[in-house]
Amino acid sequence: TPDAWIPMDASFKQYTYSDGMDLQQAVPLDAAALISAAGQGAQVNEAEGWVQHLNTAALQGQLSAYQQRLKTYIDRQNGGQSTVGQVLGQRTAQIDPLPFFAATLPYEVKARSQSFGAIPDSLKARFRYAIYPDKQSAVLEGSPILQFEADTASLAGKKLTLAWVAASDADQRAIEALIPQARPGQTLKPQDLPRGLPASISLKPQILVEGAVKAEGSALRAGSEPVGAGAFTQYGSRQWDETYDQLIAGQQTALGLSIQGISQAQMDRLKARMEETKQTLERAQAAPESQREQILKGIT
Repeated sequence: TPDAWIPMDASFKQYTYSDGMDLQQAVPLDAAALISAAGQGAQVNEAEGWVQHLNTAALQGQLSAYQQRLKTYIDRQNGGQSTVGQVLGQRTAQIDPLPFFAATLPYEVKARSQSFGAIPDSLKARFRYAIYPDKQSAVLEGSPILQFEADTASLAGKKLTLAWVAASDADQRAIEALIPQARPGQTLKPQDLPRGLPASISLKPQILVEGAVKAEGSALRAGSEPVGAGAFTQYGSRQWDETYDQLIAGQQTALGLSIQGISQAQMDRLKARMEETKQTLERAQAAPESQREQILKGIT
């Protein structure tokens, strides 16, 4: 039964290697002359290990002379038409030109495992997200208050959100009671709304994929600081690569998954959703106060 992915290079090639010129042997660098030139007029303290006022002009003269000797030697090879590859060495792919585009790779099958109608769960990359009451519970993998797990392929290109909702009808009524009523002929402003929720209100976390609830946790007091643990299965194994985040009960959180980049279809959906949100906000702004709640319900 297969249990691991093995990396293979789909563009495998065979190469021909050619050596370059042995410049070190043909044009050796006189290191002693180089050091001597640099030390002309310099102050050297070998006991303390320092040097001052190196003769950079003489040093540059030695290097320029060596470069000229290298150039002279290279120009004498291959009729003065040496390429970079002939000087430094090169690796050339063995290209097999075909009169038509090959439908298969030129490799012989040596072994074959069982066939599958779909990739087995043991070979699927997975993502999971859990919420724990505190960091110690997360590290020790204690009992999470929320647990969500899915194949990464099923989540690619989708919006994943951690939301907090009222834990009961009583908590919902308590939240609604905090929202002040607008005076006749006036509308509520952002500064009129409460800046937070009291700890007497309980909230429960939800994981939403494209707005649909996929997992729901147990209740916590508003303002509690649980710990979120997001993880991917490690490449080629079933172990988890996990990271932790400090959360606040009541604070909405977007979970970003870098799986297969952003496709054009995803960009188009995002653009359409932003345009729809803009139109909804404009419609709510122009509607009477009594209708705005219904218009804005479920906006993302």
